[in-house]
Amino acid sequence: MSFGGLAIGDIAVGGAAVGRYAMGDWASGYLAVGRSHATGENAFLVPDMLAELQVFCDKYVGGWLGSFIQNVAKSLG
Repeated sequence: MSFGGLAIGDIAVGGAAVGRYAMGDWASGYLAVGRSHATGENAFLVPDMLAELQVFCDKYVGGWLGSFIQNVAKSLG
């Protein structure tokens, strides 16, 4: 788990985030949640795609990690 201006890790949260689960202003990864930029297999821009992200998390992620991703996404919006 990595946090910071530039976050790189399995779960990365930061201004620029790269990882399996990446969340931030600029995000890239398997599940990328970004405010201005998101690339990856499952990429969501918030707040525009928050509803789709919630459905994805409920279906594929779940548990504490799904809740964590949804809460971070809400704070980005």
